[in-house]
Amino acid sequence: MTSSRPTARSPLYSHLLSLAQSHATPSSFSEILSIRSPSAIHSWGHNHLVSLYRPTLGEKMDNATFEQHLRTTTPYLDWQGARPSQVHSITIDEWERRAVVHMSYWLKAALPRKGTTSTSTTGSSSSSDSNSKAEESKDEDGTAPTEVKIEAVEQDLIWVLAFTDEDEIDQIKIKESVEFIDAAASSSVGRTIRDIHGGVGEDVRGGITLTGC
Repeated sequence: MTSSRPTARSPLYSHLLSLAQSHATPSSFSEILSIRSPSAIHSWGHNHLVSLYRPTLGEKMDNATFEQHLRTTTPYLDWQGARPSQVHSITIDEWERRAVVHMSYWLKAALPRKGTTSTSTTGSSSSSDSNSKAEESKDEDGTAPTEVKIEAVEQDLIWVLAFTDEDEIDQIKIKESVEFIDAAASSSVGRTIRDIHGGVGEDVRGGITLTGC
């Protein structure tokens, strides 16, 4: 019995796969924005989780808001100290022009940068117990001591991507992204971030805003 599996990838399949791979593990903010259509929308799942955590997860984001989300979240995470992201599988549906990406991000809370102060959810210096703990753990120069051990947490999540309808394959971009969050992992990292920084800014969106999951 002969296999029905295609012997070669079609140009459309290859392009959609490349877009999905770049979206999952971008090298920069500019790369991830360059592969999204001007009218692209980002949103979150799962629905019940989103309903509990509006507006930090409930709002759909245009590209400008999505970029702001990336930039406001990044200072709280230590990407250099965590393991590289890993893509487990990518499933491409050429007919529907959709992709499903199963992957893991290893999220590690970042220590405060020298010269910065912890930020509460109101955007001001926090007097909470968690902020006091962070302050007590700092060296005399205001930075946290190097012996502080922070574990990276695996966030095992799913991206669902939809692509635009252009006939020219090289013109196709991402028109919609839905991120199905690993709520327990995100909540764990968020808890560590709040212990270190005393909170997160009011403009921060995404999984690190979750509590009690």
